[in-house]
Amino acid sequence: MLKTPIKTIQFLDLCFNNREYFLDHIKTEVVEFALNKQELFKAMDCNAEYFHKDKHKTKTVDVLIHSLLINNTLTLRAYTQKAIETLDFWFTLYKKEFPKKCVNVIISTEFFEYKTLNQPQTYTSTNWIPFNNCELKNKTYYNKEKNIKLNNNEFKTQLFANVLYGFIEKLGLDTQTIKLKPSHFTIAPKHKSILALKTKVAGKEIKVKKYSFKTTFTSNVQLPSYFSLGQNIGYGNGVFIRDNSISNINHHEKSKTNTKPN
Repeated sequence: MLKTPIKTIQFLDLCFNNREYFLDHIKTEVVEFALNKQELFKAMDCNAEYFHKDKHKTKTVDVLIHSLLINNTLTLRAYTQKAIETLDFWFTLYKKEFPKKCVNVIISTEFFEYKTLNQPQTYTSTNWIPFNNCELKNKTYYNKEKNIKLNNNEFKTQLFANVLYGFIEKLGLDTQTIKLKPSHFTIAPKHKSILALKTKVAGKEIKVKKYSFKTTFTSNVQLPSYFSLGQNIGYGNGVFIRDNSISNINHHEKSKTNTKPN
């Protein structure tokens, strides 16, 4: 099966314990920094929209550069070769403008092969946002856009649509040949209302809050150690982490500590 290249940049001097500070940084120094220089990116055969869709233009590419925190440290992950080239060019520009913030960084590149496993692996997120407009009324969740009730099966269906079409398909993999068989799914009975992103409407800054959930699933298809699903993944939401404990490592893999994201 096709191997997908992944590149990770961790900024060891950029640590965030406050969600709002993290969003401010992502908005101004990652997303807007890139989109405001789109012409430079295009000249290098790259596309700044790999970071986030430009709301003023028609979508041209999928968001394949994800922002997340690993041990409270800002981390950017790029999936596919074109997204990696875009991240590399962004880092070149960013380093010129903010050299002191780029002194202590860890950069790693790997090729990850998506394969079917005999022993399913477990993935967990503490901030998955399944629907753009989810609301709670009379102890029942609703998809506000479609005005339909959301039960456990609706959440499960949405999650695996996120996995198959929101992630795997966007990497250029043939979803028809991938037999995704979820064997376990749990979702926290209560949501957290989190600050999903900050945006501007008519020149006024708006803080957008959405419902997020702690979610765990197992899959017979091996996925990366870190990946993002659902809404607003460019702002550190929906980060799933693979359980790499010895009891969950496939018997074909070597039993050694994983020191960097795969």
